[in-house]
Amino acid sequence: MPMDSERYIATCRSEINKVYQFTKDGKPNEQLKATTEGFVRAGVFLDVITPQEAKALVDTIHLEIFGESVEERKKRQAS
Repeated sequence: MPMDSERYIATCRSEINKVYQFTKDGKPNEQLKATTEGFVRAGVFLDVITPQEAKALVDTIHLEIFGESVEERKKRQAS
């Protein structure tokens, strides 16, 4: 059965959104984060999504949830 890439990407989006929302709410869930990272990596391994598409998805959702890029947030937290 061929992989449905739209469904896969929608699931990635949902799971990444959950990870970031928990973090934003001050309740980071490391198990969910690890599971989600593995799910995304599996999609890359199976050629359902490219590494660049995965990064773009993560970056887009991060911006939606936190209102800043991953890089901006790292810099702010480091200072």
